[in-house]
Amino acid sequence: MAAYTFRTTNVETAFKNALRVTSLTPELAKSAALVTTSVALDGWTPRQVAWQMFDVTKQTTSVALGAYQFFTGLTPTAAGLDWLVNSPSNLTDLNDGYYTRFTLENRYINFAANLGIVGEGRDVFAAAYKPLTFAQAVEKAYDTIIGFPYALGAGIEPTDALIDIVGREAYFKNFAATRMPAYDQDLASKAAMVGYIMAEAIKAEVGVYARAIENFYLDISDGSAEHHVSLVGVYGPDSPIDDLGWG
Repeated sequence: MAAYTFRTTNVETAFKNALRVTSLTPELAKSAALVTTSVALDGWTPRQVAWQMFDVTKQTTSVALGAYQFFTGLTPTAAGLDWLVNSPSNLTDLNDGYYTRFTLENRYINFAANLGIVGEGRDVFAAAYKPLTFAQAVEKAYDTIIGFPYALGAGIEPTDALIDIVGREAYFKNFAATRMPAYDQDLASKAAMVGYIMAEAIKAEVGVYARAIENFYLDISDGSAEHHVSLVGVYGPDSPIDDLGWG
């Protein structure tokens, strides 16, 4: 397990590293300045700073980290993360016009469906999820992304959550029919469902993936996070980092 920490008190640098950018928008620069003030005056901990990094990356970096972990078992390489999130050479990265028209939920759904059906994760995903009923697929994905113990710990009743997601099957089938009509409709709808669960977990900041991504942002504060590793294995929620001091 990695010995990681928040290695810099320069919050602006930490934000840039998490967002994969060389400069911050005025709005993000203001957010970084406010966090810096909170560190200096209110004694904010690295964990509180990581929460803010997590919040500003929900629609970009976190999409790529979560989806690649689920469908390939590894986070992208550093260069791959740059390509997916913010690259002049990639006209459809997560900061470009293609994705800016999507809601947070639809970003995760579209990214997941593309990666799981036509991308690197298609063979593994098909082998694991094709034999399952939709309800079984929901249960498996929910436990992987959120985890039943972590849901209960956050005051969420997993049974109710599963019923709710299964009840949205028609929506996911419609997505598959309209957005990916040339592909296996069963798998496309299941991949969309995976993206939906991921989006809900990230929005609520609950579960295995959400906590692992937050931990990753602690380590990326000075740009030295581990890439192309198991996000859960290296940065998972059982890692003993809750009481970090400043590194």
